[in-house]
Amino acid sequence: MGPGVASDALRGLVRHALIVLLSCVCVHWVLLGRAPFRQSEGHRVAPAWAMLDSGNRLRTEMFELNYVRKPPGMPWAIAASSAVFGRNEFAARFPSALACTLMALGALAIGRAWLGSMGGLAAGLSQAVLPIMWGPGRSAEIEALNTLATQLAVLPLVALLLRPPGDRRAADVPMALLCAAGILAFALTKSAASAPCVVGAIFGACAARRSAGPLVNPIALGAIIVGAAAAFGALWVVARANTDPDAVRETGSFLWQRPGRTALLLPLALAAALPSSLALLWAFGRDAQREGEGADEQWNRAALFGRACGFAWVASCAIYIGLGVDNPRYLMPASVFLAPVVGYAVRGAWGGGGQGPFARGGFTPARRDLLRRVVFRGPAAWCGVLVAAGMIINTRAVEGTPTATGRTAGAALAAAMPDGATVWADDLIEARPDTLLYARAAAAAEGRSMRPVWAKPWMHRAELPPAGDYLLIRIDEGSGEAERYAPHRVEGQLAPIAEGELGRYRYLLLLVVGPSRN
Repeated sequence: MGPGVASDALRGLVRHALIVLLSCVCVHWVLLGRAPFRQSEGHRVAPAWAMLDSGNRLRTEMFELNYVRKPPGMPWAIAASSAVFGRNEFAARFPSALACTLMALGALAIGRAWLGSMGGLAAGLSQAVLPIMWGPGRSAEIEALNTLATQLAVLPLVALLLRPPGDRRAADVPMALLCAAGILAFALTKSAASAPCVVGAIFGACAARRSAGPLVNPIALGAIIVGAAAAFGALWVVARANTDPDAVRETGSFLWQRPGRTALLLPLALAAALPSSLALLWAFGRDAQREGEGADEQWNRAALFGRACGFAWVASCAIYIGLGVDNPRYLMPASVFLAPVVGYAVRGAWGGGGQGPFARGGFTPARRDLLRRVVFRGPAAWCGVLVAAGMIINTRAVEGTPTATGRTAGAALAAAMPDGATVWADDLIEARPDTLLYARAAAAAEGRSMRPVWAKPWMHRAELPPAGDYLLIRIDEGSGEAERYAPHRVEGQLAPIAEGELGRYRYLLLLVVGPSRN
């Protein structure tokens, strides 16, 4: 490759990266920190900010109670961003938006390597604007970070497994290290939730090759072993630092809870991953197989990689179904396989042509025409529609924030308590811990202190804090705290101070006025 060609390729890469980045900014970054915390964001934010207070990065706590339902990967990320940007909504959501941006750039990079310039751009844009990632990319939740880690693990793995026997390249070791790092990262973010995608990647490579040869690829298998060993060691170290007997841990299993819904998981997953999942229609069948066996070696590589990722997505979904998963959200890690399939489809439909020795491989005319009709005016139209839809929907979601939020509820609670107040809570923390984060912040803004305590072990036994402290209970039908503490109220030990509502939750703030008889 001459210097002029290399320079043109670099300019093309930079141009495409800027297009992908602009799409990510429109979808994931606009007004990122404007809305208050919602749903379960507080479950990731509170442990992260507790780490900043304590300086202990291995121990995860929420309002002074050991909290180990999830590995510490997301709290680590939020703690790091909060140390830079401050303790606010933007900092808490920054890791998720960054993860989605890096996923899009990663899809662009590996897409260019296997699918060519056009296929790489299509892969990057499809990942950038994938609707299933709009919510996770704008929230302080674990899905976006876990999906990025999954992409780091499985796409390099597919690339390694597709190498012909004996074909070793300088990039193989960095790819293997990326794979191992991805396995470690997703284990530290969501434990083994993405492990089916690793198995799916192996199956996809074997199916695309129509051979069991990928199973004996030493570099790929070594990457899996190293990543799994590192993950096991890291999780063991974390577990050793979180051994409190009263620690809040994951209990029960979500598998095989609704067998009927599990049986419908594949069509639900296809619907959830629209429009990218439409590209799967062109990845399978005899025509797709024959198209990848022509004289154009670059197209053959593109078809091989795209079809391997398509098989990998199907295999991963089948594994999740076999395990009894019934929620399409848990299949989100497998969505990283779809961007290369989109790149393959776009490359096949718009990248072929030419005659004689200059002919470029691609889809058959019939498949090309059908795809072009399905995609209407072309990939650019799809991307433009999705970017615009993402901006409009996400902006309206921010502007449409309900008046009753954790921020308003927290401010009301802070106003009802004096300086130095200690408040016990359990069910409201389980439901909306952001409420007490906002209450503490509102008190601090007025120069006062407030100490929220997650008193789960004691409140399960209907115990009381010392006189002068506060008790925050839920009084909606979804909680038994009102009934549990009714005798204390009858005995005059608790005085109501404030009552409020947050979505479907209703809560009551009580002052302990009498000596506790626990």
